[in-house]
Amino acid sequence: MSHKISNSRKKLSGYEYRKRKSVKDQKFEKIKKFMSIEKYVAYKKSDEGREDFNPDASTISTTMSNKIREPSTILKNSCITSLQIEVDNEPVILKDSNYLSEIFLQETLNLLDCGNWPKFRSSNFVDRLIKLGPFQITKEKYPEDRNGRHFSSIYNNRKLANVETFCRRWLVYSDSKNFVFCFCCLLFDNNSKSNLVSDGFKKWRHLTETLEIYQNSVSHTKCYQQWVETEIRLKTGKTIDNEEIKIIEKDSLRWQNVLLRLMNITLYLAENNMAFRGSSDKLFTPQNGKFLGLIQMLAKFDPVMQKHLALAVKGDTSDHYCGKNIQNELIDLMSQKVNDEIINRILKAVYYSIIADCTPDISRKEQLSLTIRIVDLSLDIRVEIKEYFLGFFSVSDSTGLGLTEVLIELLTKHGLEISNCRGQGYDNGSNMKGKINDVQKRILNLNPLALYVPCGNHSLNLVISDSARSSVKSIAFFGILQRLFTLFSASVSQWKILIDHVKILHLKKLCDTRWEAKISSVKAVRYQVGNVHDALIVLSEIEGCNPETAHEAITLGEQLKDFSFLVSLIVWYDVLFQVNIVSKTLQEKDMDITQCAKLLKSYCSFLENYRKCGFKDAIIKAKDLAIELQVEPVFKPLKRIIRVKRHFDEPVQDGIYLFSPEKKLEIDFFNPLLDTSLISMRERFIQLENYSEVWGFLYNVDSLQKREEILKSCLALQSKLTVNLKSDFNGILPCDELMSIKPFLSEMVKDKITPIIVLNFIKQHKMQDLYPNTWIAMRILLTIPVTVASGERSFSKMKLIKTYLRSTMSQDRLLDTLLWSVLWYFLLLIFYFVYQYFIFT
Repeated sequence: MSHKISNSRKKLSGYEYRKRKSVKDQKFEKIKKFMSIEKYVAYKKSDEGREDFNPDASTISTTMSNKIREPSTILKNSCITSLQIEVDNEPVILKDSNYLSEIFLQETLNLLDCGNWPKFRSSNFVDRLIKLGPFQITKEKYPEDRNGRHFSSIYNNRKLANVETFCRRWLVYSDSKNFVFCFCCLLFDNNSKSNLVSDGFKKWRHLTETLEIYQNSVSHTKCYQQWVETEIRLKTGKTIDNEEIKIIEKDSLRWQNVLLRLMNITLYLAENNMAFRGSSDKLFTPQNGKFLGLIQMLAKFDPVMQKHLALAVKGDTSDHYCGKNIQNELIDLMSQKVNDEIINRILKAVYYSIIADCTPDISRKEQLSLTIRIVDLSLDIRVEIKEYFLGFFSVSDSTGLGLTEVLIELLTKHGLEISNCRGQGYDNGSNMKGKINDVQKRILNLNPLALYVPCGNHSLNLVISDSARSSVKSIAFFGILQRLFTLFSASVSQWKILIDHVKILHLKKLCDTRWEAKISSVKAVRYQVGNVHDALIVLSEIEGCNPETAHEAITLGEQLKDFSFLVSLIVWYDVLFQVNIVSKTLQEKDMDITQCAKLLKSYCSFLENYRKCGFKDAIIKAKDLAIELQVEPVFKPLKRIIRVKRHFDEPVQDGIYLFSPEKKLEIDFFNPLLDTSLISMRERFIQLENYSEVWGFLYNVDSLQKREEILKSCLALQSKLTVNLKSDFNGILPCDELMSIKPFLSEMVKDKITPIIVLNFIKQHKMQDLYPNTWIAMRILLTIPVTVASGERSFSKMKLIKTYLRSTMSQDRLLDTLLWSVLWYFLLLIFYFVYQYFIFT
């Protein structure tokens, strides 16, 4: 009797309870991140009357680049096939976006595969699977076992005695496990001991006879009938909980509309670098921040939000999703998706370059900005050069060793191998560009192929900085400009006097670091020197004016009328104007080594030509300014030199200058300025010229003529890309490929053949297997950076986001909001992904 009682006990043992609890805890950990926003997921009717389904959070893939095993049209009704957004104020249409459609297709295929179903399935989950129906995967070739046997789609059909065939819709094949299962018994018969239900069936040799026996079994027939009955009730809406389901669907639709509006508000605030929260986190209270303020404003015009806030205020809903938790959840979810998409694109591109720079933030923390430059291959028909910002990372050790360790840690964290790094871009700081123990040298020790190219803009800035210190005249010139700005900006009334006289260009403060930006300060005085002088005279003649201010105005007015100052003004404007053109061009993302070398070479040519005849031209232009100021265009006479006692063997001077004032200005000011600029240019850009000589032939594919010269250049490039007898490509093969591809490009491309045109040609015509070495060489070439302008742009964004009012912002929140702000065009895609996650379920 006791034996029968023990066998028929219904209560689980303690071990089984603990085991089941362990499984539930594991499942909860997987979906915990999405629980608060996924419990209002519902179905959406398709055009064909069938209800499409989006998988649970537990089935969401952690990587966004999983390759789809089998193409399917099952998501035609639920995937985005055409999406129109705006990037840089231009409409962009994304058709069959890989980023969206592949995600939905992959996640739904994971659910359609019965091998991915969880062991414990709720009644709602079973209903969803029944609505979705069984999905029979058909393949041309199935995996074989050790005996060479495999599953076949023939088993999906049953042949009757009268030779008629019917589909076994209950038989489903699991591609992930390479087993077959019974769809209906897997859902309704949890206690079945058949392999077609429990673990799956894989003995292909006995599959035919097993199916014949199984399909006539009582348990299978019972489950099949239960499946059909449930399917009919779900379609006709005659289930027991039909009314409850309608209520849930209605509530789910309401929550979807609410979340859509909350996501739009969050996206708007992030895109415009605005703070989310105020001093209060409650609705309809003063100073509760922009997020709650926009919700309250929207509720005045939108009935959905009006009803939602009414329920929230009355307390009829437990969660109103207007607090800080939903903000953090949305920000974290979207930023993570953005980061994953960027990493996937970098991994697909294989080769990448590092662009890094450091700056202190408002809270006195040293922040490392990390940007990755790649040749983006993720688009279908074209190739683009992209620089993706990965974020700011707090560093405590700003030495070469400390920064190198942080960079290596970040690359490893994102799964980027240092062996695939082909370029480094830093500013000209000693801890970055040093040749012994600094960042670029340590990275080169790990990977000799990670070429370091000094930032062209920083180098050019240092060239002008050296030129500005070349003579006392140059130092005094910029001192006068700074004194002008300081004088007029000292009070509102003094600035009003300047505005009344200077209508077009206002005086600018001199920048301490960006020398090319001084063109604005010089330009305002260059073209309005007469008006500035009149403003000084008016300022000095005001009754009751401060004596110090009046004296400063009179002194500056006299210095403006000095003809040597006018000549210096013309010379510096001409030099800075050319520097500004080169600097702005170097900041483009698609700038390459050869273009940079050509620009710098043209600037050197300008300096050489300007040194020959620029001084005389400057005197001619300065005379026009002197006429505007109503002064004589002559240099002031030089002062007499005091006689010094000399020995008999020393050269005798008679106490006067041997040169005229004009010649002395040329010798003391003009020549040192141009000579210093030329010498500094050659010293700072010699490394860039060496790289250009090695890579330059790839920029002139249309001008390549002799095979011997091409072969020589290819072999030289191969030697640069060879480490430990391993190279990215064979130096002989690119020569033949370039000779072969040149006629194609000459006929189809009318403009100059650049590397990006070559890559796009190969990509569009799917010729990577025909020209593999050219495909690799061109990608590496365009990956190497010549400027760190992207890092400087990220500093500007950080100053807009982390202000003194938000100085306590955490590092994670700073990183998330920066990704939102810098990569807002990505957020448009991510927004639609998250929104479709709610809508198409």
